[in-house]
Amino acid sequence: MNSEDMFVLGESSEGILTTPNPVAGIPLDQSNESEEKLEALLKRFAPDRFALDIIVCPDSYDSFYFLSTVITDNRFDYIPRPSGDVKDGFHWRDRGGSIVPMQN
Repeated sequence: MNSEDMFVLGESSEGILTTPNPVAGIPLDQSNESEEKLEALLKRFAPDRFALDIIVCPDSYDSFYFLSTVITDNRFDYIPRPSGDVKDGFHWRDRGGSIVPMQN
């Protein structure tokens, strides 16, 4: 889990409940600066060994399109995960574990 950009709200036998850190992350505003920051972040990982889970909120499809373009331009596979309704705040249950290399 990305603990720089996500907060842990609680843990249970079902997993870890997380929410985004509102003062962290990279703005997905389609600027060159955002693209450069995303590419610098992605360079820490090998695209032939890792796939990315991307949580997509209903009001963020434009941002998701920009992000998915940067991801695929850098040769990464990704798995979009719809978040559902976020009117009561955004929370995501992480089942724990670690980053798992993709099989070839």
